[in-house]
Formats: sequence, C-alpha cells, structure tokens
Amino acid sequence: MPQRVVRVPKLLISGLVVGSLLLAQPAVAKAAAAYDRVKVSAAGISLLVPHAWLTVHTRDQAEQILGNHPEYSANGVTVDALLNTGFQSGHDSNGDDYDDRSVGLQVYRNAHSIGSLQDLRSRFGGVPFHDVTVKRSHVAQRPAFVATYVQDFGNTSISPVFVTTYVFVSRSHQIGLTFQTQQRSDDAFDKMTRTIVRSVRLTR
Repeated sequence: MPQRVVRVPKLLISGLVVGSLLLAQPAVAKAAAAYDRVKVSAAGISLLVPHAWLTVHTRDQAEQILGNHPEYSANGVTVDALLNTGFQSGHDSNGDDYDDRSVGLQVYRNAHSIGSLQDLRSRFGGVPFHDVTVKRSHVAQRPAFVATYVQDFGNTSISPVFVTTYVFVSRSHQIGLTFQTQQRSDDAFDKMTRTIVRSVRLTR
C-alpha cells in the first residue's frame, strides 16, 4: 500500500530489481564502485545505495523527527511507520533543507502479495496525485508493479515531486521502493534509479 511522500528536512532524515545473477552485468558491476551494498533485514533484500545517501532509522531518530515536526503526526505518520522504513536517504543540492532527490524503502508487514494494477492505480486517485501511470515490471526476478506520478503539496513554497514507486514481494512482505526528484526531466537520477532497481537481491 504505497503511502504519500513525506518531505522530511535533510538535517534529520531525508525525505519507496533483479536477481543476484544480474550483478555480473557490466552496468551494475561498474556502478557498484560508487555505491554501497546495503542489507535491509526488515525487507529481506539487499541493494546498492549511493555512498553518501544512506540513513538508517532508529527509534530515537523516529521520535526526534515526530517531536520536531508535529505536522507529520497530524498526517498519520507514526514512530512504527518510520521504523518500518528500511532506509530513506537523499541529497539537497539547492540548500533549502529539503532533498531534491531521494530514495526510500517501505515494508508493508500486513501485505503478502502485490495485489492488482487496479488496486495500485486506485491509491493514487485524486488530489494530491496526478499524471499517474501504472504498469507491470519485475524486481529481483519477481512480478512487480511500477507507478509513476506527480505529487503536489498544496503549497507554492514547496515544489511538486516526481515519483516512481516499485511494488513487489520479497520473501514474505510487500515492499515499496520509492524514488523522487523535484525535476520533471532528471536523466542522472533516472540512471541511478535503474542501477538500484537492477541491483536488488533477496536475502535470507
């Protein structure tokens, strides 16, 4: 069940895939030099993440985020919801204290299948989502859906974000792997997204 993107200041935490044999492919092997392989135990996967982007949630960090930003609690964000995020990280290039590029992973413990395309499409109906497309894909050699959409925040001081979310099932739980950027056309970020998605391995 993909959730709305939450803009989290970078000073706290910034801010959602193919099998191991594909790591032998030149594109992924070459990219690995600029990435760290991270094991996300809660999700049952590992994947490549840019060196400087990784942030792992702890309960203290989650409580600090909600304590400093009561608007997140008002929107239904909880400590447990943040802890379910295997990681969330990003990069702020314009100095506004919000990441203009980010990647995050969410574990949906009560979901054990990817559902249907119609189910996924219905979750992005209406405000604040638009320009929604949903199609079939594969992650870690498993069936997946990928949704692309634009999310507005109803505030002219915050730019809309352009989002791509992969939904798949790892060993047992549904996973949402989400990439977002503030640029409608962002070739470098698109390349990074493809590298990360191709790098995902299932773990035990």
